[in-house]
Amino acid sequence: MTIIEKYNREIFCLFVISLIYLAITVFVQPIDSALNNGRPINDEFYYALPIFSLLEQKKFIVAEGYAAWALPQTFIGYSVSKIFGFSFINLRFINIFFGLLNGLLLYIIFRKYLKINYIISSYFLLLFLFFPPIFINSVTFQSDAIFLFFLITSILYLFVYQNKKTFLYFILFNFFSLLSIAQRQLGMVLCIYMIGILIFNLKDKKFLIFSIIFQTVVFLMIYQ
Repeated sequence: MTIIEKYNREIFCLFVISLIYLAITVFVQPIDSALNNGRPINDEFYYALPIFSLLEQKKFIVAEGYAAWALPQTFIGYSVSKIFGFSFINLRFINIFFGLLNGLLLYIIFRKYLKINYIISSYFLLLFLFFPPIFINSVTFQSDAIFLFFLITSILYLFVYQNKKTFLYFILFNFFSLLSIAQRQLGMVLCIYMIGILIFNLKDKKFLIFSIIFQTVVFLMIYQ
């Protein structure tokens, strides 16, 4: 098998998996709406309320969830609602997009950085996309899918920065870290992650210490 043939098979495999995922998530939506009469499910109301407030009252409020401020989610949802109109189905498609994006991002990590062949990486991708808790949070307007995207991206940029020592990746790492904190308080786990790196790898210590202090300050400012 030539390199081109192998590459084409890999692209085709990713395309089929993405198509299956999108088909199933789109099929779930009409059933979900029929069963719930278009009403929000679980915590969707809390995350949609700030969007509705921005649209109707031009007033910004923070989501009332105990585990998520969902600030990026609010502005993403607001932008989508301004273009396509406000509905829970439109908002759910945001998470469907991020759910697929998370899977493809992990696939890239498996292939490029862990050097796992595309067949095994594809199995991991399928397992991730259709793992029940992840799938459910990806087809409803919860905070998890968007948070996971920011978290994976920030850790990936930190890993790239540790290897390439390019300051741009350090800036991107901090940017996505702050987005993850603004999405869910759990984003502060990145500080613990960096402390672990400091313990086992003292290279570029000053940059990591700066990130920890900076993100902690931002966390406290938002939490107040």
